[in-house]
Amino acid sequence: MSSPEPFRLSKNPIALVLCQIRFSGIMGMESSYLPDIQARLRAIGFKVNASGQVGQVLMTPQGPQALAAKRYEFQNVERTESVVVAPDFITYQATKYVCFKDFLDRLLQIADQVSTVTNGLTVERLGLRYINVVTPKPGEVWQWYVQPGLRGITSPAFRTQVDEQLHQVATETTVGGTMIIRVLSNSKGVPFPPDLVGSKLALNIQGTVIDGIGAAVIDVDHFCTMQSTDYDTIAIGKRLWELKHVILDVWKDQIVTHEALAAWT
Repeated sequence: MSSPEPFRLSKNPIALVLCQIRFSGIMGMESSYLPDIQARLRAIGFKVNASGQVGQVLMTPQGPQALAAKRYEFQNVERTESVVVAPDFITYQATKYVCFKDFLDRLLQIADQVSTVTNGLTVERLGLRYINVVTPKPGEVWQWYVQPGLRGITSPAFRTQVDEQLHQVATETTVGGTMIIRVLSNSKGVPFPPDLVGSKLALNIQGTVIDGIGAAVIDVDHFCTMQSTDYDTIAIGKRLWELKHVILDVWKDQIVTHEALAAWT
């Protein structure tokens, strides 16, 4: 199962790639299946147990309430990839990204282990997400790397430069998915997406973040629903290739500039 890679960049700005497979919730995931899943993940390289408590906010009639929930995460020793296991999803994360085929093969290897242990997953949704970090060089600004529509707001009414910006676009795609594009910038550092702050993975960030120039993050998330059917790696792989190709087309044509692509080639 494969599809040709359109092109590769020698100075790849990708810091992190994630893919989430959501499935019909499994009661007793922790008590009945998790030990066997961990053993199988250890056998394919995920030997570090990075599980811990994560904060969640629950909206109630009395207002928001902060809760602590257990997060089961298993990483490789180099901390360049990890698997998050929950009762209704698994997420594979990688910071050393060479090509989508290799990433997909690894994802399906992981999903196969979980599906085998749980007697088959009923997949309901797939999501693919790319986190790109732009680190301008001296004399440059991050806006040089992205298309004008994603460069944020400037005004003579502003007394100083805008230190932090967030621009977001959400739309349906021609392959039946939903794409959310976020561009975050910060003049003092890398503005990592809030839901990924605290990641223990060794992020792949090219270049140097210069104080006063800062960096920008291009966060592209493309997801789709699946008909609830028996676990099928061919169908999952085909759908993820479709999501990936749309991400790439939009990224090249509508998100980054030709100058940026030339600088990264």
